[in-house]
Amino acid sequence: MSTPTSSVSWSLAIAPVQQWIAEARRSRDLLAGSAILSWLMARLLRRVLQADGELTLPELTGEDLEVYAGELFEVLRRERLAYGIPNRASGILHASLDEAETLFGSLEQELASGWEEIRGEVARSARQSARELWAVVGPQVAGAGCPFQALWCVAAGEEHDLEPIDRLFAGVKRARRIAPHQGGAPVPKCGQCGRREAAGGADPADWRRFQSDLEALPEVRLGLRIGVSETLCPVCLTKRFAGYLARGRFPSTSEVAARDWLAAVRSIEDLRSLLRSLEDAGGRVPGFEPDWVDRAPLLFRRSIRRELRAAAERPDAAGVNALEEVERARRKLAAAIQAAERADGERPIPQAPAEYLAVVVFDGDDMGRRVRELRETLPPKVAEFQGRLAQRVNRPGAGAEGDSLASAQPFYLGGDEGLLLAPAASALELAHEVRELWREAMEPLGENAPTLSLGIALFDRERPLGPAIATARAALDKAKERPGKDGLGVTCVTASGSRWTAVREWGRGWEWARQAAEALRSGRLARAWPHDVERFLRSLPDAAWSAAEFAPAAIRREVERLTFRRAVAGEGKRREAGEEVWRRLGGDRWWPEVPPPEDRRQLADQLHVVAFLSRLDQGAGDAA
Repeated sequence: MSTPTSSVSWSLAIAPVQQWIAEARRSRDLLAGSAILSWLMARLLRRVLQADGELTLPELTGEDLEVYAGELFEVLRRERLAYGIPNRASGILHASLDEAETLFGSLEQELASGWEEIRGEVARSARQSARELWAVVGPQVAGAGCPFQALWCVAAGEEHDLEPIDRLFAGVKRARRIAPHQGGAPVPKCGQCGRREAAGGADPADWRRFQSDLEALPEVRLGLRIGVSETLCPVCLTKRFAGYLARGRFPSTSEVAARDWLAAVRSIEDLRSLLRSLEDAGGRVPGFEPDWVDRAPLLFRRSIRRELRAAAERPDAAGVNALEEVERARRKLAAAIQAAERADGERPIPQAPAEYLAVVVFDGDDMGRRVRELRETLPPKVAEFQGRLAQRVNRPGAGAEGDSLASAQPFYLGGDEGLLLAPAASALELAHEVRELWREAMEPLGENAPTLSLGIALFDRERPLGPAIATARAALDKAKERPGKDGLGVTCVTASGSRWTAVREWGRGWEWARQAAEALRSGRLARAWPHDVERFLRSLPDAAWSAAEFAPAAIRREVERLTFRRAVAGEGKRREAGEEVWRRLGGDRWWPEVPPPEDRRQLADQLHVVAFLSRLDQGAGDAA
């Protein structure tokens, strides 16, 4: 029998998180996954606070939780809150240990009832907005069991000592039950999560009939809500339809990829009328809604050509004519862009937006330990960072002003953690801006300030989001494996199948690469520069880096020579242009040092990343 106490410490989380978030093929799946987690976590925390509990972490009030736990998915559109609630929370409960265990033991049922409420809201909305589709899919969603579990621990004690409760929670997390992959039914697995059986029934004949009925629907043939040949389990179907509970349109991956390009085109007066003609033509294509959020794929050459081929195989003369009109309008705009000169002297706009996106994830380094050490001062600074970042992101059109964060679409911002989707060409600049916001927020803590690591995945906009999120997380994990952490990992996955990763610390490790990408983007460096330097560095045997005292300086001198050679300037000003670029790259400060063997290999991979980003800015279909 436990001894009653006046208060107990507690820690609480929902599982799974990373797996659930990564189960996404479309941007709406990512939206729904993030919103569902925040909404459910808010309900659990509200229940604890109503039972005379207090929150130590995160920095949220009861009023905040009331808003987060209110109408489904409204929370992500309320600017005064910052897009999400951290999945882990800790605090104090003024109750006996027995009472605390009873309360937290009941949270599993709270999760189940919340999931049932989500399913009910999905059904209500779908019956109004997608009646025919829901008539086929609805009976399958009715069998979607709750995919979450509550992880919690409580410990007796008057003071909320974070270290013991953290150790106890780590044990609970390791011992949690893991839902097995479903098996046994001779039908396909879900094409999104890969863990559960696809909806349609366990009998192959029943499943084939369900899939046939589904693919016969006009909206499915057009790829609306569900695509042809897409197999989803009841849980992922619930998530897919939950994404449409958010009122108004939500940006597709194509719209996010095209944001900076659209902002640049609209910044030139002579191009606006041609862009409007393209918009008008796109509005007449069957299956595309009259807004760039939904018909953004038509901005890309590859998409138009594919749609034309598909339309030519159907007896749909109106659709073919509309698409041909879109292609003519796109060609006129591309020709005008090629002829236009930027008034600000920057390199001309690409004729089409790049086909690639960036998934950016970030996480504070050693935050559990640092929060225990700085319990009073660190949490408010983390909340300050979250609020500043929330104000800077998702301002389409502002990207033309050189603010990379403005074009980023947030899906989760929870304290020191976050996930953003953004145009790929400015990914390094975006990572720099996120880190600068973190540094500014943490600066008052001085030497005690924790650091921040990031992971980026650069991937084709038409690839499923799930693997890209997993790739970004893997790059983040590699950055955190470095001594001292405080790093950035970037993984490029090209449409042709090439893949490579560069991982370095901040400062000397990535600042030069960011400046090089900017110089290539602005036209101050020729695009051959990263290939020249990479070829030179790869030609050096390891012994050449430290064989003699003069070796580092000699290596630096050759990189400097290659930089001057590839600097772009007017007649007779090559020297001045080279000096300016070299100064921005920080060559005199960074290149003389002899990096360890692993970093020597990473230098070449970083140069490959820089070259990849420079090609993206040309709007190339595959930058490999």
